[in-house]
Amino acid sequence: MDIRDNLASIVKERALIQAEIARRAGLTPMKLGAVLLKKRKLDANELLRICQVLSMSPDAVVSYGSQHEGKSGGDEAE
Repeated sequence: MDIRDNLASIVKERALIQAEIARRAGLTPMKLGAVLLKKRKLDANELLRICQVLSMSPDAVVSYGSQHEGKSGGDEAE
């Protein structure tokens, strides 16, 4: 899984506002949206700033997908 998938899952599951995350991380909402849709690469500095906003370590974001597999209620067939 791509780390951008994990970030998108975190934002969705926590019902966070993308524009606010972007603002706090020093990104435009368009840039963050493109990252979450995997239409734009995420550089390391951006990842670190987003992690600070989310109060998560980069390691926690990387491992997020594997920690939450199977907890979606049967959406695996999508």
